Amino acid sequence: MSICIVSCLLSKSLIYRVIYEVSFCLVIVLATMHMKLKNSFLEYVGVNLFGLYILQRIPMMYFKQTVFFDNKYLYVAACLLATFILNFLFNKFVKLIKL
Repeated sequence: MSICIVSCLLSKSLIYRVIYEVSFCLVIVLATMHMKLKNSFLEYVGVNLFGLYILQRIPMMYFKQTVFFDNKYLYVAACLLATFILNFLFNKFVKLIKL
């Protein structure tokens, strides 16, 4: 059903598409405001979002030059794992500096 809605919106004018996209984002934001997701992984990512964001590019640049880049699934898995390891080390280093 959603594929039908999207295809109809894409064939219509731009204003219908913009209204659909804004209303979709609004529904998602309002729905997540009323839900409490008690997931330890999401909590970890939320707390460490800055470190993950700034460190994600380092493994991507490194693994692009290796054999991992040929297989996209292995490349993504290696980048994710390396990013989380770098973030863990980054947090340890920041806590060491703060004293």
